[in-house]
Amino acid sequence: MRRLRAVSHGLQVETEVKLRITGDPGIVEENLLSHGFIKVDECVERDIYFKHPCRDLSLSDEAVRLRYRSCRNSGEHLVLTYKGPRISREGVLKARMEVEARLQPGEIHSMVKLLEYIGFPKLASFTKKRFIFHKDGLEATIDELMGVGFFLEVELKKPDAVKALQDLLRGLSNVTVMVKETYLEICLETGRCIDEQGSFPT
Repeated sequence: MRRLRAVSHGLQVETEVKLRITGDPGIVEENLLSHGFIKVDECVERDIYFKHPCRDLSLSDEAVRLRYRSCRNSGEHLVLTYKGPRISREGVLKARMEVEARLQPGEIHSMVKLLEYIGFPKLASFTKKRFIFHKDGLEATIDELMGVGFFLEVELKKPDAVKALQDLLRGLSNVTVMVKETYLEICLETGRCIDEQGSFPT
């Protein structure tokens, strides 16, 4: 995916590129560091997606997600997100609108029950380990999607960082392949994603 954020009252447009790592993830990390990225955090995330009671969100390319994140440096986070349809599909580059609400981490169980009671049953849930890297204008994450494998996401935070992004991708072309699907689509298509529920509060 590709991400360019314009944040206003929880509303943002995100633009990012996603790649499957086909070689050693350590090589990807070395490449990020050599391009000036700094490793800033390590997190474990549990994503829970919900169905809409009246329509199929997959047909309209929308999603409702509750994400619990536990990080070594930045602590715990709980975010409820609505993802709008992808509005740009130029090759592997995608942009989509998001609306986020940040909640108290201890409210995960209550929020799941609230959504289920008002008619939003769970669609899918899965866990990933995320290693976060920052560089001026860019954020990169190396993700281990449990049960599937390793991926790289690079977020474009400033338009003038496009060249740096292109240079990075060229250097990784021998150990990565571009991916158009979201993690949810990958999990639903493969049926291999793992939800490590025991690692999270309930």
